[in-house]
Amino acid sequence: MDVSNWINVGLLGVAAISAWVAIWAQRDAVKSKDEAAVQANRALKAAEASATSQERSATALEEQADLMKQAAKKPTWDIRKIAKHRWSATNSSETTVRDVHIRHELDDEGAVTISDAGSDGCIDRVLPGRAFSISFGGRVVDPPSADISVVWNDVDDRAQSQPTTLM
Repeated sequence: MDVSNWINVGLLGVAAISAWVAIWAQRDAVKSKDEAAVQANRALKAAEASATSQERSATALEEQADLMKQAAKKPTWDIRKIAKHRWSATNSSETTVRDVHIRHELDDEGAVTISDAGSDGCIDRVLPGRAFSISFGGRVVDPPSADISVVWNDVDDRAQSQPTTLM
């Protein structure tokens, strides 16, 4: 064999090695591409899950804000002493309230009474800015103070309560 044949055999070997490296590199590229597609799919699913979670959080925050607004609009009672044994309870909200009554922990059922109450002890409705009277004390058996709650139903027919102490 002369030198040109040896050069051709060497070039053939280099070409074979180059082909093998190219095939190997192409297989690695395909693997990398497949792995990148899997990672991209995982990232997409994670982004979708994150977006769903953020949407739920936003909805929860909106509901909480709505509840806080409703709590701020909650009918409140301005209770003031107007005489020795009488208090005035004024509906200081902007809504009409229904089924207003007084709840207390005293042993004597007649210890705390409200004016304009029906036989069941309730006032059917109190308009905004209107008041009713609460009577307590003046009897020998009455304690010096009473913890009471004004209880009513709001416009959505939900029971509400506001505690106070009569002294």
